[in-house]
Order: sequence, then structure tokens, then C-alpha cells
Amino acid sequence: VLGAGQLTLPYAFAELGWAAGLGFLVAFALLGIYSLHLLSMHSIRWEPQGPSQSLLAMPQETQLRCHSSYTNLAVDKLGPRAKHVCDLMLFVYSWGGAVAFMIILKGELGYLLLRASGMAPGDHALLPDSVLLVIVSVAVVLPLSAMRNPAALKRFSPLGSAAALFITAVVLASARWEVDTSSFAGILAVCKAGPFADGAQYRRWPRSFFSAFAALPLLSFALNASWAFVPILAGFGRKTPGRVACLIWSSSLAIAADYALLALVGSATFCSAVDPNILASLGQTCSGGWNCGIVLVAKVALVVQLTLALPLRFFVAR
Repeated sequence: VLGAGQLTLPYAFAELGWAAGLGFLVAFALLGIYSLHLLSMHSIRWEPQGPSQSLLAMPQETQLRCHSSYTNLAVDKLGPRAKHVCDLMLFVYSWGGAVAFMIILKGELGYLLLRASGMAPGDHALLPDSVLLVIVSVAVVLPLSAMRNPAALKRFSPLGSAAALFITAVVLASARWEVDTSSFAGILAVCKAGPFADGAQYRRWPRSFFSAFAALPLLSFALNASWAFVPILAGFGRKTPGRVACLIWSSSLAIAADYALLALVGSATFCSAVDPNILASLGQTCSGGWNCGIVLVAKVALVVQLTLALPLRFFVAR
């Protein structure tokens, strides 16, 4: 679940308000835990083994089975017709997520080219962002997406999680922590960063119904783990109820805590002036020194993460 979806969470909290945003994040996290428990209950089953396949087989004559994909699970429980519906849903979800990732990647590639050329954000770049995206797509994303088996990319999964956690750490380190009873929780300066900080507002509740309606999908997208959980569970060793429950609760709560910190601090720092990509806001406001250095490292890590994650999305869509 940890990935580029977290970049939009500060913007979502700025639109929802920090109280409503935190409430919806907890609600989506609990719904996600419930859905993962349901998936685990229906994915794991004991099947009789041997020539008789008798329904009265003893426990020692049974074998643990686990579905290897979300589609296989849907077909087993809902019938063959469910395959087409499930495949369509996975295609739309994977393709839509990949398009969103490419939009983020395009902006980050343009920023890195400006920095490598010694230019400041807003200067005329040597190459348009779209050209950079085409080059990376043709040279890296397309060949990896055409692989018959993308299993080799699994070794880079820890890199994606590390990049996601590092981005949260960068947001926390870039905030203005100060003892001030008028600030958020008395320790964080609110609305003190960004080009429009003077007119920015830090809300507790949504500005309007439409702003909340537009921001909620960002939370659900960031916290959606159902589509990837079934194959992860299939490779999980010793699928006892206790171990599976521990996997679901520990990972979901850790991710929710990470997202809550990122969203609360990022939205409090920039308020309503926050960019839909929190790294874009950080890149526009850093004024040199170590702060800009860690933001640059975070952007490089994000580019690597997205470049390696896109082939997996396109492989599912393919």
C-alpha cells in the first residue's frame, strides 16, 4: 500500500479539514482491515487430498490451499462470469493508477532536470517534461512492462517502502517545529510555508460538500490494499489465523499511522496552499541547505520508485 498515493494526502486533508480528514482516514483503514479479513477467510481453505476426495476425509488427509490471485478467488466464489467483471475492474484500477503515476513522474523528472542544469523552478527547461517522460517510458518502463514474468521486480519492493517512509520523514523534517500555543498542538507552525502562506487557511472541516467529495477518493486510493493482498497472502508462510490477523492489523495500523503523520503535518505546514503533490510544495519553498538536499533525495527516490512500479501496473492491465 505504501506508495505514490501518499503524496496527495496532505492536499486531501487540506480540502477535508484536519478533523474530518483524520476521521475518514481511520474509517477507511478499518474498512480496509475488515475487507482483508474477509479476503483471507475466503482465500484459505482445506481441501481433501488423495484419490477418494471424500467429504469425510480426516484432517491428516487434507491440504491447505490458497488462491494466488484476486480473479481466481472471485471465480471460485462467484462463478465463471465474475472473471470478466473482475478483470475489467483490475484493468481500470491498474491503468488509472498508472496514468496518475506517470503524471507525477513527469513533474518530478522536469524538476530533477532543472536542478541538474543549475536552474531554479520556473525557469525554461532544456527539454519539456513530456519529452522526458517519453524517454524514460521507452527506455525503461516499456521494456520492463513487456517482460513475461515481472517476478524479478519483486526484489525492489523494499526500495518502494523505504522511499515512501523517507518521504514522510522529509515532510516531518521540513516542517517548522516551534513552541507556540497558537499553532497546531502548540508545537508546529501552521500556514508558515508556501508562496501563498499569508492567505492560506487551516480548516477543521471541509470547505464544501464538493471539495470533500473530490478529496475522499484520494484517501481510499492510498489505503486500498485489497487488490494486492491475495497474492501476498498466497506467499505468506504458516497461514494460521493468528499470524494472518497479525499481518493484517500490524501492517494496516503502521500504514495508517504513517499516513496520518504525513497528512497532518503536510497540510498544517502549507494549509490550503498545498500542492496535490506534497513534494512539489516542498521543492518550491526550500531555500537551500540541508532542507533542499533531503527534498532532492526524496524526489530521486520517488522517480526510481515510480519507474519500477509502473511496469507492475501495466503488467496487470496487460
